[in-house]
Amino acid sequence: MSPTVSILVPVYNVEDHIIKSIGSILNQSFSDFELILVNDGSQDTSGIICDAFAKEDSRIKVIHKENEGFYSARNVGLSLAQGKYIYFMDSDDWIEPDLLKDNVAIAESNNAEIVFFGHFRDWISKTQSKVNEIKPSRLHTFKGFNHKRLFEELESIIGMALWQMLIRRELVEYNNLSFPKMKREPDMSFIIDLYAYTTGVIVFNPKSYYHHIIIRSKQKLDPNIFINHKKIYEKAFSNFMKPTFAENARPYLCYLFVTWFAHSIPNGIIANKQEKIKEKLRQIKKVITDPKVSEWSGSFDINHTSGIINKVLLFLLKLQNPFAIYILITAKRFLFNKLKWDFRK
Repeated sequence: MSPTVSILVPVYNVEDHIIKSIGSILNQSFSDFELILVNDGSQDTSGIICDAFAKEDSRIKVIHKENEGFYSARNVGLSLAQGKYIYFMDSDDWIEPDLLKDNVAIAESNNAEIVFFGHFRDWISKTQSKVNEIKPSRLHTFKGFNHKRLFEELESIIGMALWQMLIRRELVEYNNLSFPKMKREPDMSFIIDLYAYTTGVIVFNPKSYYHHIIIRSKQKLDPNIFINHKKIYEKAFSNFMKPTFAENARPYLCYLFVTWFAHSIPNGIIANKQEKIKEKLRQIKKVITDPKVSEWSGSFDINHTSGIINKVLLFLLKLQNPFAIYILITAKRFLFNKLKWDFRK
């Protein structure tokens, strides 16, 4: 008999975290699940730890393969999944005990294709730890992916992480969805496809269950992040600006646009302590003056985004002013890191 949920976890060099991660899964108050651990060529003891857990619990399947990246590991997990629902999890994070019980119950009672829920961002550094909670405003149920309010809820929870949603497997298999061959950000591309094909019930659960661990000392700027985000945003813009979504999706598209091209990428550039200010400004300018970015910037109005910071960032994008963006992001980093002001909620 097939399990209710297939939990898919790619594993790569996480020996310091994998025990807590797997332990939080096995500690679920809902027990009808299979756990598929795909060891993507780990060079530490992660694979050995996974095998040890599998010997003790028949619900666990471990796949060992050569290292190809998260996209490949997730696709292997998808090909083996037997559950009615799929849940993706990262191997260095952990979950609260009632994640499956609560969200399966919501999915079953609403016949939902996707159930979204909140998460915690656990920021860890050498000197301090900080936890932020990001969750839907209240319980919402939508039919189809074409409601303005639905996109507003996606903006409130960010909406671009697989670990904050329970997905009906039928939705993925019927539309032949898989992860593209990308070293970084394959999840975002998969999620955009998922949104485009969703026509059934979508539920937002205002409770938080997932702990996303962010270790600041390990954060590095991916040199290909701009190219990857451009590809993903082209797909998002193409999918969401179809007549099915049209103006309802525009604020969310604007939010993604400002977040990626005026905040996330410049923030990564500014955080690089090896580069001088002049080089950082050159890299930011290269991003914001890109022809495609300029085209997207011109398609949005200031009123398409909310929050004073995002409005100012969009305005500066339109002006193509790298120095002003540098000053604003630097100020945000100071307020967040030193004074604990949180702009992410």
